Parts: sequence; C-alpha cells; structure tokens
Amino acid sequence: MSRAVFLILAAVAPLVALWLAAPPDRAAAGLVVSPFGWPSVLVVHVLASVPAGLLLARELVKRVPDANNPAAMVLAGLIAAGVGYAVVGELGAQLESEAAGFAARTLARSAFCLLLAFPWCVAVVAGSAAGKTDPLVALACAVVALGLPALQADRLADRALTEATELVEKERIARVIPLLAVAADVAPDRFSPGGSKFTARQLLDVAAADLKRLSREAKNPPSRPSVEFGTLLLKLDQLQRAEEYLTP
Repeated sequence: MSRAVFLILAAVAPLVALWLAAPPDRAAAGLVVSPFGWPSVLVVHVLASVPAGLLLARELVKRVPDANNPAAMVLAGLIAAGVGYAVVGELGAQLESEAAGFAARTLARSAFCLLLAFPWCVAVVAGSAAGKTDPLVALACAVVALGLPALQADRLADRALTEATELVEKERIARVIPLLAVAADVAPDRFSPGGSKFTARQLLDVAAADLKRLSREAKNPPSRPSVEFGTLLLKLDQLQRAEEYLTP
C-alpha cells in the first residue's frame, strides 16, 4: 500500500473503531462512546492526533531501524483498533470514577487517539529520510493535538449548557438530562453560562434528583383534570398525557 493510503488509515481506522464502540442508547441519541460525547469531538480528536503521530513516528524510525516495516505496522494498527474498540468504554468509566476534569479528559482522549493512529503513522514514514525535528514543528503538533479538540469540546459544552439553562427556566427537566449528561461527559467542571456557580456535573446531579422525584410523583395520577398534575407531566416531557389533564 502507498503512503497516502496509510495516511488515510491513520485517521479512518481509529475513527471507525471508536465510532462503532458507542453503546446502542448513545448511538440512537446521535452520540458516540464516552469520553468523547459528541461525534464532532471524536472526529477532531482523531484528525488532530495524526500530525503528532507522524512526528513521533519519524523519531521512532530514526532510533529503531526495525520499525521500518509497513506490514508489521499494518498488523499493529489493526490490533490497536480492535483493542481501542474494546477498552474505550473503560477509559470513560475510569475518568468518571476519578472525577476527572476537562483538562484531564482532553489529554486522555488525545493520548488514546494518538495510540490508535501511531502504527499507521509509522507505516507512512517507514523508509523515508528522517532529518532533525524542528522544535517549532513539534510545538505546533502538540498545540493541534490538544488545542483544537479542547476548543471544540468547550464550544459544544457551552452550547449544551446554554440550552440546558433555558430548558431549566421552562422546567422541562426530562429534556435537560441528555444535554447535561453529554456536557458532563466531555467537560464536567465547565460552569454554565450567565455567571452560574454550578458546573455541568453539579447541574446534572440536581436535575437527575428532580427527575427521580417527579417520576415518583407521576405514578399517582388524579382521577380528573388537574393543572398541577398536567404541569408535572410537562416537566417530564410527557406532552400527550399532560394535555389530557390540562384540558377541562
């Protein structure tokens, strides 16, 4: 295979593996596996890892001549994709159990994508002449690998928290949960806009407790139309049932 094919696979192989790793419920909601949350965050992380992967691959082939073996790197890349597919969910769970913040999650996602892309990057540079690495190029690769995904994740988290805040004001609790869940998955320590003192994780915990309470109260419906009960159903996003109790 040509170097162009290996370069394409450096992005496509990790992307496909991690995309397919999404549980059915997250995939149905248009999301990807934790800790990536949104599909665009996954795509940016994978693409941004390739320049750093190529740079590190050049250093490897300079120091380890045996690494100049594209066939072995193809096999390593396929194995890495399979392992990544199998363990990425554990990565998300570990970050959650350690209450990792935005910076730690960004670094973990970037490192994980880099590991999956690295064998393909080695295949790209195998057999090529390797000169001295420019420090500015190395710095630029690091900025791309970490900075671009961080900016994308922060932008989407801010948008989700803004929308969630608007829904909270309308007391649409059930619709708030998915937005806060994915925001907390990517940036749990991100404060909601408008000067709020609550982070995405704190807001999610409060909303989840409210949803549990409302769901419990909804199990005892009145026998006649009730504005109070209809309003409760609206908070649970049960619009059809709410209309029955709100209509005299």
